[in-house]
Amino acid sequence: MAVIVTGLKELQHTLNKFLIDTDKAVSIAIGKTAFAVDKRAKLAIRDPSIGTHVTRYSASGKPYAHVASKPGDAPNTDTGRLINSIAIKFTTGDQVAHVFTNLEYGFFLETVHNRPFLVPALNAEIGSFKDRVTAAVSAQIEKAKQ
Repeated sequence: MAVIVTGLKELQHTLNKFLIDTDKAVSIAIGKTAFAVDKRAKLAIRDPSIGTHVTRYSASGKPYAHVASKPGDAPNTDTGRLINSIAIKFTTGDQVAHVFTNLEYGFFLETVHNRPFLVPALNAEIGSFKDRVTAAVSAQIEKAKQ
């Protein structure tokens, strides 16, 4: 008795279209999450927190009034350097992304002075990571259907 299967190549081709590249989906989700953390951290700094009125000094030594944020809140923007220093290091295909500031005082604001802006942004976005992976996988499935 012999069994002849026809259309095996076509079946294999169709099945191959539905192989999901989970590494790519995770990478896409990581990238989108990093950009969301970046945006959320910058918005937290832009959104003023009413703390205490302080006197700061410009580079030329001139005094000016500033409202420092209250402890536990993101720092209030002063010169804009902190917001402009927040950056993302991510390459498509990588399984890791870094959202950071290269300003030394950013670290001290985040940790020592209890004016966090990066960690709360990450904590707020990490819950959406699973949804971003699901969306990336769904997009691959939709693309395979075409």
